[in-house]
Amino acid sequence: MLDLETLLSLKRLGPYNGDLQAHLDNLKLIGKYTPKIALVEIALRNSLDHLLSAKDTEWINNSTDPRVIQMRTETLKACKATTLNHDSHLSKMTLGMVIYLIRQEKLLAHILDATKIELQSYDPSNKKRHFINGRKSHLNHYHKAEAVLSLFHILRNRCYHWENITKVRVGKNGQTYPRLTTKILDNFIGIHPSKIEKFLEDLLRAFGEDLLRYANH
Repeated sequence: MLDLETLLSLKRLGPYNGDLQAHLDNLKLIGKYTPKIALVEIALRNSLDHLLSAKDTEWINNSTDPRVIQMRTETLKACKATTLNHDSHLSKMTLGMVIYLIRQEKLLAHILDATKIELQSYDPSNKKRHFINGRKSHLNHYHKAEAVLSLFHILRNRCYHWENITKVRVGKNGQTYPRLTTKILDNFIGIHPSKIEKFLEDLLRAFGEDLLRYANH
């Protein structure tokens, strides 16, 4: 029988300085966030499908996008099938593919209402005004939606790979900065670990108050 540290991997325990309790606490935190992460992912997939199905109910099978064609081919191979219906393809679509298509089809503003999202509320290092084309300006709603979508994708992947989502970076000035960051128009935007739940709730609200109420039911 292997000992506990070998089973958990000493290398993987490195970010926790070998603290087994900290490792377990992080897994429990991921478990706490998982329902809301799942709801955001489900809402993104179904919002995309709703908008594209309005034009073509078989948009996945009829798509000529090279990445969608590759996805269909790989899915058929994995399922050992020659054909799959629309819903089967949709259910197997990765989050990365969903986000790619939302951007490709320019649907972001139609799916997420970012008007009430305040990026600076997730960490003080997120400024109200950012450098855009060399000048300080406010990010528009589309760029804010881009930022939160990117941050969600990173957060979801880190959670589902059981990474340490509580880590922060300490700057030379001794100030802490988020490790969960994305870059929009040459500006870094991040989420402090203590603000992850607020971020997820704001993102759920961006789909509609009903989804947020359902998540907190």
